[in-house]
Amino acid sequence: MVFKCVFLVLLLVVIATLGVGVEAKRRHRGHLPIDHPEDEEPGEFGPHDEKRKASECRFGDKHYELEQTWNPDLGPPFGVMYCIHCECVPIHKKRRIVGRVRCKNIRAECPSPTCGSPVLLPGRCCKVCPGQENNPDEKISVDLAREEEEKNSRHYGSLLTSESMPKTSLVATGRFYFRKKTLSYSFVTGQEFGHPKFISFLDENGNIVEEFLTQTNEFHNITGKICGSWNRLPRRYRRQLRKDLLFAQLTNAEGATISGRIGKHFGLSSEYFSGLLLPISGSGFGSATAIVSTDSTSSTAGGVHIMILMKDVFGPTDDQDVTLDVKLEAVMDNGERRIIEDTLRVPKVVPKDATTSDLKTGFDVLEMDALGRGNLKMTVSSRNFPHYGVEGYLGSRFSCDLVDSILSPVDEDSELDEIAAMDHQNSPQRGLAWLVPKTNGELDYHIQIEDLSSNEITALQIDNGKMSRRLLMTIPLKATFNGGEASGSIRISAKEMEQLFKDNLFLNVATLANERALRGKLTIQMMSEATETIRPILLKSNLSLVSGIAWTSINAHCRLNYEMRLIGPERKTESTLTLKDFPMKNLKNLAMMPGRQLALQTFRGPTVSGHQDNLHKLSVARLDGGDASFVIRHEGHYEFEIEGRIKDVQAPPDCLPRYVRNELELMPGFLSDLGEERPEVEKELAARCLYEGGIIYEDGAQWPASHTNCHMCFCQRGKVNCDPVVCPKIECSRPIIHKGACCPVCQEEVPIDRSRGCQIEGDDQFHVAGSRWHPYIPPSGFSRCATCECHADTLEVKCTHEHCPKLDCPKDDQVREDTLACCKTCQEDNSTSTFYDPSIDYDQKTQQDMGREFTDEDILDMGGCNWKGEVRTNGESWHPHILPFGEYTCVTCTCKEGKTKCQRKSCVKLNCIHKVTDPNGCCPRCAANSSEVKEAKRHRRQQKLKKLRRMRQKIREQKRLLVRQQKAGSQD
Repeated sequence: MVFKCVFLVLLLVVIATLGVGVEAKRRHRGHLPIDHPEDEEPGEFGPHDEKRKASECRFGDKHYELEQTWNPDLGPPFGVMYCIHCECVPIHKKRRIVGRVRCKNIRAECPSPTCGSPVLLPGRCCKVCPGQENNPDEKISVDLAREEEEKNSRHYGSLLTSESMPKTSLVATGRFYFRKKTLSYSFVTGQEFGHPKFISFLDENGNIVEEFLTQTNEFHNITGKICGSWNRLPRRYRRQLRKDLLFAQLTNAEGATISGRIGKHFGLSSEYFSGLLLPISGSGFGSATAIVSTDSTSSTAGGVHIMILMKDVFGPTDDQDVTLDVKLEAVMDNGERRIIEDTLRVPKVVPKDATTSDLKTGFDVLEMDALGRGNLKMTVSSRNFPHYGVEGYLGSRFSCDLVDSILSPVDEDSELDEIAAMDHQNSPQRGLAWLVPKTNGELDYHIQIEDLSSNEITALQIDNGKMSRRLLMTIPLKATFNGGEASGSIRISAKEMEQLFKDNLFLNVATLANERALRGKLTIQMMSEATETIRPILLKSNLSLVSGIAWTSINAHCRLNYEMRLIGPERKTESTLTLKDFPMKNLKNLAMMPGRQLALQTFRGPTVSGHQDNLHKLSVARLDGGDASFVIRHEGHYEFEIEGRIKDVQAPPDCLPRYVRNELELMPGFLSDLGEERPEVEKELAARCLYEGGIIYEDGAQWPASHTNCHMCFCQRGKVNCDPVVCPKIECSRPIIHKGACCPVCQEEVPIDRSRGCQIEGDDQFHVAGSRWHPYIPPSGFSRCATCECHADTLEVKCTHEHCPKLDCPKDDQVREDTLACCKTCQEDNSTSTFYDPSIDYDQKTQQDMGREFTDEDILDMGGCNWKGEVRTNGESWHPHILPFGEYTCVTCTCKEGKTKCQRKSCVKLNCIHKVTDPNGCCPRCAANSSEVKEAKRHRRQQKLKKLRRMRQKIREQKRLLVRQQKAGSQD
């Protein structure tokens, strides 16, 4: 068996070598494709047929047409391999259809013979019983294109339903796209479920591995889609994603949850339309989502492929070979209805996961038009149980798509030489357009044109961009088109929607003087953090016809995200991207308040994207106020500089300075580069804490928490830390808790006068007379080893420390059962009491002040360590001081149960050649720029020289030692 497996693997390697290697070798030799001679048989390779067309496949010495299948003939000693099915699969490559050979071994799919001595007939792969006439090979279907897509697809889908209540209308569907460690997601929910509050990702055991809090934005308000991304997906979950082992879960405001498996499904990479199918009115059973792909190559009709993911559509006894009735009802604008009915055969029903099934049909022009306009209704029901069914309308695909276009007098793919030749016209007319596809089939459009009055514009048109520039539709001009802006909604047919998703449509602006004054390609892109504002920025210059579009936003972590695309930039030299901000225009002396310029990135080509952290807060304030811009400079053989004013970017309140921007602008240097205070008061203000309600506490202050019950908070160098209240132990069977208190007390015969009590300096909390509590000592928190009491008569506070009894066991047997326990116990005798003993006199341990520190003996008794004359508490970590270097941050020492352990920081192994180490760093890192590469080379040369000197010194010492030994031997 092992030999057969190895043989099959070697065989597939030989096939791949013949099918791909020969093709690559021929391309390397410079052969060009030519057509087959008419006198040759299809697939034969003639002596003068040295080239092939791109839309063909070559295997060995034969050519094959697209979608042609065959069994490879490897010649002696292998011969024809009947268990290997090969096919010429069409793939997209740089907007062209090319052929590629795909092969698969079908031996594992052969049915098991029913007889004991099966035979293998000539020209077959599967064995049969003697006398059996039918050929099992013919029943094995091989869809290589589909298997290839599902294997290498970056697109995933999911159907989310309720596990606790499967027969419910709480339904949602999701689309996912994975690229460069980022999983982009989009969800569409049913009306009954509403907007989710949380988006969670689960593993196969139901554990939450990542969770996001959803927020509504402009894109969600327009489309109803919930969009986002899981960045820096860990490798472990990337593997689970590829194996379909991740689940998505949505939780709404009422706490209801729905979940579903994230899986690869055929057709997601070419999905143009989607649908969420809910239970048929009155039934309450089932849910499904439709993945619709179209092929509008025909001028009169289009092929339609629908993949359906469904759950609970089947009846109680539907488990295999289930027949489903499918009805597609198209509603025309004139009220006419067209119905297409078909059936689906489901071989097996998956009880828990979504069951998938395919439907292929053809639409005419009217039905394609209804599909594109969102007027096509789909119904799926079980034939055995008609009341089990789902229905819903099909619209544009559910992924978070955004369409934009740069409107310019030059074409999108114009070269810089062509643009330079037109610059003398000095035409400042430029514009932008962006469209948002909605789930109901509508396209929300927004068009912005600068330096062109609305009176000059005669038409807004969408065409196919070919030589004929066939007009597809005209966007109606409304009276609201003024100030160079227009907005509205349009509907297009399914054929046009397909071309839109393929980037094959253009937007044309016609004026009185020119029918094609401004044009731009409609480009599809997925929603990202940069495009959340749904309003792009126009990059332009009056001195050049180079222009661009920019998207930018500031997220909750104060990160500036941006994406940009230019028309016709040169690809051989670099361009620089700069963020520039400037003071307010109403300031009198602008020279004293200059703007800031921050270099963001250098890039090549027409696109650039990235992010910037740690923005200066004054720059964030200027961004939020619209006083900033992006600048792109190019210094190739054609120089240009374009700039775009940043508008409508709202920064989160936490990212803005705490002071009014007018005051910041009038006081230069008020904000430092690392914070937002003046340098002379930065330390003082940074140590204070801002608590909810705007209350400011000084460093070291403590107060009862107001955001949660029974917690104490303290301020430690600008950071608020809160700990739960620790209650002392009481000795009564029926304790009570007074109103507003956190700890139980024993019920006394005489009611406590709660107006009398104690208050200690440094502790703002009021303690009722007769109460007992554990002192709160920041930053350690509540001391469980000390108890304070407010004397009911004298209102004096006395604090006593718990006394630890002397143990008669060896130190090695003394353990601390709990990390928070004050005293150790013998490991063999756990019955030793560690509580307060009334028979012992504690007057010497009485603490008159809550702020009293423990003695070194107390700390050592509690598991502390004596390290080089310094007493460290149990659990404390520190960096050792090593003379003459001082504090050595690369080593961390930890005290645990009286023992000190020091460990050097472990460094990750780097795969780069040039490494550098920061002055205060412990681990090397890869060089980030040319200067660091130069420094790394210099450091490596120095290390080699030092190593060489040490080797030479060692050799000289060995020679001297040998000479001394020889002299000593000669003297003897």
